[in-house]
Amino acid sequence: MLPEVDLFEAHWLLYKYVVKDMYNLDSNHTNLFEHPLCQAIIDMGEVILPRLYHKLSNEPDWFIMYALSKITGEQAIRPENRGRLREAAEDWIEYLHKTLPFGD
Repeated sequence: MLPEVDLFEAHWLLYKYVVKDMYNLDSNHTNLFEHPLCQAIIDMGEVILPRLYHKLSNEPDWFIMYALSKITGEQAIRPENRGRLREAAEDWIEYLHKTLPFGD
């Protein structure tokens, strides 16, 4: 019997170890975020918000924040924290903690 496949985790690992490496992160993030794999993660919708929260809490990543914005329709990053990875991640963590039941 084959092990159960966690679709989100499979997509995440492909993003993290394959797609992200295909794009030099010194370049425009837009190209990376428009990759079909990234779009597939976003298309999973609200059901993955707890997973994105957990990933962001452990390993800040611009794509996670982009996905959170696309899924929630919100922009939780304060103007003074734009372009500052850790601070922007903290803004999202604070927002999710206040607005969603899994944020404890």
